[in-house]
Amino acid sequence: MRQRPKTNLIFAIDPGPEDSGFVVYDIANKTIVDAGHILNKDIEQLLISRKHNAEMYIVEGFCFYGNMGGKSQYYTCMMIGRCTGII
Repeated sequence: MRQRPKTNLIFAIDPGPEDSGFVVYDIANKTIVDAGHILNKDIEQLLISRKHNAEMYIVEGFCFYGNMGGKSQYYTCMMIGRCTGII
């Protein structure tokens, strides 16, 4: 299995029901390399393409705190699953 070169990048995602926020952060230089708020299908494509070749991927989780979730929360949970499945 071919090893990817190590980078100092973190790719973090704040998933939403229709669109998600993301940031790519360079640990060594303490700078934001890329950031945005884009459609979920585009976030998925960024993850699949490994465009940023990040060393670490972070996906924000979800908690209901005892409340019933609605349609929006359901779709957010689905996006969390899709992101972690791609990673």
